Amino acid sequence: MFCRTVPTPENCNVKDERRPDIPLSAFEVRMSGVAEGSGRGVYTTVDIKKESSIARKDNTKYVHAPSYSMESILNYELESVFNYLDGYGWETETWGGNNEFYVEPSFMTFVNHGCNGTPNIIDWPTYNQWVGGIEDAITTEQNVTRDDYADFRAEVFDLHYDRHMDHIALTYRVAKRDIKAGEEIFANHVYYTVGDEQWREEVKSLQRMYSGEEIGFIAKKEKDV
Repeated sequence: MFCRTVPTPENCNVKDERRPDIPLSAFEVRMSGVAEGSGRGVYTTVDIKKESSIARKDNTKYVHAPSYSMESILNYELESVFNYLDGYGWETETWGGNNEFYVEPSFMTFVNHGCNGTPNIIDWPTYNQWVGGIEDAITTEQNVTRDDYADFRAEVFDLHYDRHMDHIALTYRVAKRDIKAGEEIFANHVYYTVGDEQWREEVKSLQRMYSGEEIGFIAKKEKDV
């Protein structure tokens, strides 16, 4: 009944099963071509048409560290586990406990951040806003503001979101434009961290990586080993 209201609530439009899907077998992992210290990257081996979904059918499961698991990880100082979740996943807010982490179940987790508005894949809800002409639908580490963050993290109750939180956390991404075989795949990692101050530091870190002043978190940790 909630999703039948007019206009249709935005989160009810997350799924689009008729969209052409590019399978996981069409991608490969190589060292990223972004810059030295960028670590691994994901490349397509086939041409991808604009609006095709990216490994949607291979992304039905996930690594999930819920609030109670994060409590143990932090209490027992399991640094390697935390670095894996923080370096490869994204953080979501919960109520009354530690924040949770999700990590993609395949090597698509190696997809790098597209600096300065260069992502060639974006999540489906953002794509809908972008093609719908919503101003600043796609934010980058260069133009994002605290107001953007506040809007993105607005705690507005949504019945559909509440009932499908795990699935929506892994909402699929689509090609923003035609992508040629051999191109590296880039996503937008601007909103992968929560907490106002922590998020601001993450955005600054992305800015430093874009300018070549800093290497990525995973590459940094691997150099320390």
